[in-house]
Amino acid sequence: SSGEQGLAIAREILPDTVVLDLMMPGMNGFDVATQLKSDLRTAAIPILILTSHDVSPAERVQLESKISGVVKKGGATSNRLIAAIRDLDRRQRASGLRD
Repeated sequence: SSGEQGLAIAREILPDTVVLDLMMPGMNGFDVATQLKSDLRTAAIPILILTSHDVSPAERVQLESKISGVVKKGGATSNRLIAAIRDLDRRQRASGLRD
């Protein structure tokens, strides 16, 4: 329900992937991504951004080293999210990060 709560859960359960909205109550998604990547326990967890926010070129640069992809909310969101997760899985398998 908030960035702080999501960050705490990610640190506790160490998920395979984090799907993160940029606009959340409290801590925003930019801050959550930064904290996840700066913590050795969570730094390797891939982050997919799912947002209705138009990500500006400056924001893309800010996120570039922290995220694995961006999925825009709207029509067919679930199909695009599933495709992004499958693409992430393929990339991880190709790089030897997953068996």
